[in-house]
Amino acid sequence: MPGLGDATRARIDELTDTARRFGARGLVTLGVTGDRVHGPSVKFLGDERAAELARRCGAADGDLVLIVADRPHPVADILGRLRAELGSRLGLADPTVLAYCWSTGSPCTSGTRSATAGTRPTTRSRAWSPRMSRSS
Repeated sequence: MPGLGDATRARIDELTDTARRFGARGLVTLGVTGDRVHGPSVKFLGDERAAELARRCGAADGDLVLIVADRPHPVADILGRLRAELGSRLGLADPTVLAYCWSTGSPCTSGTRSATAGTRPTTRSRAWSPRMSRSS
């Protein structure tokens, strides 16, 4: 999250409580200030591994990296809800704008181990063709 790299312990605890309300068992946070990555998890991860995680997440100076560990579907749901919550709290989301997004390239899947189409026939996979990758 941009601008939260120097978040206080109370703010981190509040974010962790919010993530738990959304179903997370916990929340790993890595703050980036200058060329340093900090947070309670750094002592377990080590400086190099924490810096590599922040780099892979594309974190820049002043950012806070939020990590939830679980199966892909719960993680996507929890982080999506955290993103929406923080966007609202930090004024990053304009409440007067409703933007639509149509996803046509990938199927919705159930939470099973094998990728199966969801309940609607329009979620079936399609064979890829070069025309699908071109922008209109």
